[in-house]
Amino acid sequence: MLNQQAISNRISNTEKSARTFCLDKLQRQFLINQIKPLKKINVPTLKYSIEAEELVEWILEKLSNDEIQKVSTMLRIAQKRSADIRPLIGTIALSLLKK
Repeated sequence: MLNQQAISNRISNTEKSARTFCLDKLQRQFLINQIKPLKKINVPTLKYSIEAEELVEWILEKLSNDEIQKVSTMLRIAQKRSADIRPLIGTIALSLLKK
């Protein structure tokens, strides 16, 4: 039989994983909402361009949750500064090509 502390630990772990899942889902949705309107992204230093939908799928497939969190944070900071996010997204695409 489980004691009270073990039960509370299980509930706490379940709540943490639910919050983490929700946060990951929100970050993924944020990336989709930021990148898809751009239609086509040019990759710097390479004569290559990629469709926005393809890049979003590629980012979600190749990057870990921590990396997705870092990318979404960078996009939020650029957005707060009213900066153009195309160069940042182009750099992300370049790093995915080099991986």
